[in-house]
Amino acid sequence: GSANDGAIISDVRVQINALGWSTLSGTSSWNFTAGALGDGIYTLVSAVRDRCNNVSYDTVRLILDGTNPSVDILSHNTNDACISVPFSFTGTSSDNVLLSGVEVSTNNGGSWISVIGTDNWGYNVTSLPVGYVTLSVRLYDRCGNVGGDKIRLLVDGNAPSVDIISHNVNDVCQSIPFVFSGTASDDYILSAIEVNTNNGTGGNWVNVASGTSNWTYNVLSLTSGF
Repeated sequence: GSANDGAIISDVRVQINALGWSTLSGTSSWNFTAGALGDGIYTLVSAVRDRCNNVSYDTVRLILDGTNPSVDILSHNTNDACISVPFSFTGTSSDNVLLSGVEVSTNNGGSWISVIGTDNWGYNVTSLPVGYVTLSVRLYDRCGNVGGDKIRLLVDGNAPSVDIISHNVNDVCQSIPFVFSGTASDDYILSAIEVNTNNGTGGNWVNVASGTSNWTYNVLSLTSGF
């Protein structure tokens, strides 16, 4: 820095975070080399004194931060499926010094939207295309360090389809036991297929013995009639 006085400058001193004064070489023009400093907020004070012991001070605050902030997505996990829209996309974030802002992308980083909150943030997702989508979050601290995370979700609002291929409606004279079989399909992921031999009523649904896209069930007993 620099210093001036109407009379004669006696000395210039510098202090970091009130940890003692260092007397510098130079008076009207001076410099100070700080030792190794970790990440944090530092208050630097300079003091100039003249021969009559008049003193003037100047203060600056500096932030040293070389660490990226961190973020956790809490509302969803990667590969969550059957997501219905709208929903809340939320999480937490932290930084060793000062967080500046949080942004969210619902199109794999194609565009970003500033969201409310820093330590605890949230965004209301109102529309997404059907299929696999990537939700991303990134955050900044005051020193421009960037952290982020992303997850992949499956949005699927379409019901799966099923075809019975072993029999037709109103088949008669069926002998027991027999194999009840068919095929099933879905736009994305089939989870389970269940069979009911009681006209679809009651708690008599049974997971099929094998297959998802192709399924079979061994019918061992039925009452006479339709």
